[in-house]
Amino acid sequence: MHRYAQETAAQRVGSALDRRTGVAVVDVRGPIVTGPGRGRQAGADTVAARLRAVGRDPKVAGVLLRVDSPGGSYVASDTIHREVGRLREAGTPVVA
Repeated sequence: MHRYAQETAAQRVGSALDRRTGVAVVDVRGPIVTGPGRGRQAGADTVAARLRAVGRDPKVAGVLLRVDSPGGSYVASDTIHREVGRLREAGTPVVA
């Protein structure tokens, strides 16, 4: 892994990514539900808002979407999926 980090840094020299220094971690924990969610639920509105905020942060070079969920609403999951797609279209790598 250390070797990979060195190679990545070398590849970025002189690129627009020089100013982007971090990887954002967005957690999706619990059943995925529509709306903001309550308690231990992963509310699609909340997760989508976090993804949009990460996308606006100029320091973020990529996103790790960490999912620990038994499943849930397909509509809510689609909301999250659309936000991930928007991030990728904007040029921010997303790994789930």
